[in-house]
Amino acid sequence: MIVTTELLQGAVPGLERVEFWATRLAPVLSDYCISDTPERLAAYIAVTAHETGNYTDLEENLNYTEAGLVKTWPERFNQQTAGTYAHNAVVIANRAYANRMGNGPESSGDGYRYRGRGLIQLTGKDNYLKYGYMMELDLLNKPDLLAQPNLAIESSAIFWTNHNLNDLADAGNFQELRRIVNGGTIGMTDYLKRLDTALTYLRSL
Repeated sequence: MIVTTELLQGAVPGLERVEFWATRLAPVLSDYCISDTPERLAAYIAVTAHETGNYTDLEENLNYTEAGLVKTWPERFNQQTAGTYAHNAVVIANRAYANRMGNGPESSGDGYRYRGRGLIQLTGKDNYLKYGYMMELDLLNKPDLLAQPNLAIESSAIFWTNHNLNDLADAGNFQELRRIVNGGTIGMTDYLKRLDTALTYLRSL
């Protein structure tokens, strides 16, 4: 399948800047065989549109309320501590992502520096090092590069291929595909709704 403006508009209702995204997605998704079948393309569109709010946020939205912090990261925030972090993206990321994914402690600033970026929302110092090497970019020192549309797309396609997500889409294992991208089940309902919309449309072509 060729990703055109019309196709993308039908698969992602309400998408803005449709032509902008279609022209950039088309060659990359073709190169990585993601647009070969309705199932692969629908899964990719559903997961990336969910992660980025219809391609409007290429950086992680960390504007959490107290309740949102406790629900999303119960091992990092509780009712007593969440109030001092709520609505402060920098300190939220530094605490939420401290001492994992290659990041240093909360005081290092790595959590915010290597917060989620790109269409797949790559997160953590280890991922920035790994994907920077594969893309021949210095993402450790220039992490904001992943928020540029072309690099956001390329990094997502590389992630997709590295994790054999085409195979999962081919097998219809769409929930496991989502878990690999997100690491959990938060947002699964929205993703599945987007997937159903995209699949229904693409299979009708």
